[in-house]
Amino acid sequence: MMILELIALTALTRLIRLHNAEEKSDLMKAMRHAIDRKCHDAKLCGTDTKSAEQYAEELLACAEEQASAISAIRENA
Repeated sequence: MMILELIALTALTRLIRLHNAEEKSDLMKAMRHAIDRKCHDAKLCGTDTKSAEQYAEELLACAEEQASAISAIRENA
């Protein structure tokens, strides 16, 4: 699980850094839709689906922070 989280965080950081930050809401909407679909297919309860969405939001926020930090470092270099 930790490796998958690291891969997801790295990919999201690069994605956010390379794209307009305003696209974040569209990305989160797409992620929620995918999570809802996968949780429904797995017959998970609403609480589990909500937890998965919150986890995805936390990953996205962390990736956004890292992307901002990378951009700031590059601007000051």
